Amino acid sequence: MTEGAGQGVSGGSRRPARCQRCGTRLAGGSCPRCPGGPAETDSRSWLRRGVGDFAAGIGYFFRGAAVVASRPRYWHYVLVPFVLNVALFGVATYFALDWFVGVMDGLLEGSTYWAWAWYVLVVLFVGLVAAATFFGFALVGTLVAIPFSDFLSERLEAETVAGYREPPFAWRRMARETARAVWEALKLVVVQLVIMVGLVAIGYVPVVGLVVGLGGFAALAAVDFLDVIWARKLYGLGEKASFAWRYKARLLGFGVAMFAVLLVPVVNFLFIPVGVAGGTLLYLEAPRK
Repeated sequence: MTEGAGQGVSGGSRRPARCQRCGTRLAGGSCPRCPGGPAETDSRSWLRRGVGDFAAGIGYFFRGAAVVASRPRYWHYVLVPFVLNVALFGVATYFALDWFVGVMDGLLEGSTYWAWAWYVLVVLFVGLVAAATFFGFALVGTLVAIPFSDFLSERLEAETVAGYREPPFAWRRMARETARAVWEALKLVVVQLVIMVGLVAIGYVPVVGLVVGLGGFAALAAVDFLDVIWARKLYGLGEKASFAWRYKARLLGFGVAMFAVLLVPVVNFLFIPVGVAGGTLLYLEAPRK
């Protein structure tokens, strides 16, 4: 086995062997993607380590932004899905407005309260469209960006990890890995929904509930972006949870920065590639035993 390539399953542990450098699941004695590297250690106290890791997590947001902004070869991963989503929501809004005007013309024709009713309903309609844009754009936009996010993450890893090698393409392997990634992603979504319900309930507790709720949603935002590279590494739900807990301070710092920009409607979609780049760097640079 090559140095740093990771250790096999030993003792009674069933945790799969992974490369110490890039985290790729090992099928044999050496990593198929990179030459591996020695594990890193950290002798700082838990408090200094926690504060330092939280600050480093915030830094991954800015580093991800710098990567995307400074490398024009990445810009199409931002612009193409953004244009697609703007066009999608533009068309949807146009047809919704056309339907709304037609319905209102039919219902209020000849009414003496036309002007007043029209004003109230238009305000209501605009509010509904704004709410749909805020929540729908983030959800649908993320789904549209999935293939672009995956390519961005893989390309960034190839440029970051020295000696990175992509395994040869095989339809059977791709189908197997895709099915596993989708299944693990679905399990993660279920867990996230349960956590969200709990966070909403905790939110009713004065002060403490607000802090815990915001922190929890920030952590979930970080998990969403880390899941892009987790899926490529074929991480199971248990491995994802283990990674998130071990690097919780970094993950929380990164999530706080991402959660803040994701609250801005429409513009938030431009920051999805930033989150993917930052999450990829966070994963690749996390010290492994």
